Amino acid sequence: MPDPNTPLEKIAEMCNSMEELRKLLKEYSVDKTNADDIPISPELLQEAISKTKHLKTVTRADIQRLLDIGYPKAAKLYDLIINLKNSEK
Repeated sequence: MPDPNTPLEKIAEMCNSMEELRKLLKEYSVDKTNADDIPISPELLQEAISKTKHLKTVTRADIQRLLDIGYPKAAKLYDLIINLKNSEK
């Protein structure tokens, strides 16, 4: 299980362009049964990263509340962010 306490600053630094975000979204798609049905735009991922990078820890509920989105979409964003963090290691 990935450590959810890892800071998000490095991920925010990775997101210099929309093209990079699109590439990362393709590369780190979540392998869950219904996750493929939930569309995540690069802009939404960037917004999630920018609104959570100041937090010491991030949960799916934090993302849901800050972006005012449903839990399944927040969970997919969380998983994408965790995958991005793990790719930095």
